[in-house]
Amino acid sequence: MANIYDYLDWRGDVTFETDPFNEVDNLILSWLAYVDFAGVVPEPDWTAGSVTEAPEVFSSVLENESVGIREVFEKYFSLHTMEEIEESDTFYRTAPLLLEKMAASERFANLRLSAYVNLVDPERDLQMSAVTYEVGDGTWYVAYRGTDDTLVGWKEDFDLSYSGATVGQTFAKNYLEALFGSPGYRVMTGGHSKGGNFAAYASVFCSDVTQNNIIRVFSNDGPGFIESIADSERFMRMLPRMIKIIPDSSIIGLLMHGHIRLRLIKSSEDGLMSHDASSWEVLRNHFVPADEKSEGSIFINETIEEWLNGVDSENRKQFVDSLFGLFDSAGITTLDEYREHKIAGAAALLKGFGSLPEEHKKQFKAILRKLLISGVKVLTDRDKEVSIGARIRNHERSRRN
Repeated sequence: MANIYDYLDWRGDVTFETDPFNEVDNLILSWLAYVDFAGVVPEPDWTAGSVTEAPEVFSSVLENESVGIREVFEKYFSLHTMEEIEESDTFYRTAPLLLEKMAASERFANLRLSAYVNLVDPERDLQMSAVTYEVGDGTWYVAYRGTDDTLVGWKEDFDLSYSGATVGQTFAKNYLEALFGSPGYRVMTGGHSKGGNFAAYASVFCSDVTQNNIIRVFSNDGPGFIESIADSERFMRMLPRMIKIIPDSSIIGLLMHGHIRLRLIKSSEDGLMSHDASSWEVLRNHFVPADEKSEGSIFINETIEEWLNGVDSENRKQFVDSLFGLFDSAGITTLDEYREHKIAGAAALLKGFGSLPEEHKKQFKAILRKLLISGVKVLTDRDKEVSIGARIRNHERSRRN
């Protein structure tokens, strides 16, 4: 089945005037945000030292230097090789391959990129990267990168399970506010994975002026929020402009809370592998719809929900800090480092666990035990539902006879 790369081959000659911006275009721009644009797309002067109020950080989008998609393609491949892309182990390694197809297409010929930021600060659990596109049809699209290969990025994903606002979410909001804090724009925001969460958070909690500029918010298999955010008045107010697109085997996109309407689609992969946006099936100018979530997706998400309900926010925080503290003590900062030295890394993690305070060890084991118990409970409840359903059907058959 076709994917976003095939879409560019088949429909790249169809301009936005002929066929307006659609959900597939949204995913392409979100997936492209995984590309390392350092030295390629102009970067505003914004450091990760503090959460500065947006107007003091950098200028509005019209005052930032931009670069066209064809120049981006040429610059990027003057700095990076195909061998480098092929050797990457990240799930988003194919994202740079979009550049050549987009640069050669009529549809994205007028696309311009600006305001690239990539903020990573392990001390503050911060990984936030974004880029802004001038689409060429009178609208702008702010794309937030999802979780990258850094462990600090993954830790921030876990932080979402107990934090009202992570540092990354706050920076995401400030980024949007800085660029579009005055009226008169037509703006879309979006992202894949954690980038979708950031897009939703920024769009909900930015100023009213900025929010009035937003016409659509896309969360592409992005995780949800804690209840206090998902149930807030500002969140509810933005719901008509928000959509979440998830594959039928989604796990990440169903985590935690949120009332955003779901668009369930088909992926050529199952389970966690369906999180790879290049596996999402495309038909003409839309994704192939799916009828229902997979059994595996439902089971895993019910298990995690059961687990989260049984662990308070303070214990979640302690568990996350302990877990990623083990990686830190082992000197592991990226997933690629762990993959390259699995045996040594595992030994270092075990050594780190042995050196934890006894109280933290007990808590760590207790929370893992709760996760196992949650899975067993979900399976047991399902068996009961099946058994009750069978008894009801048998009773109805006996009455008819």
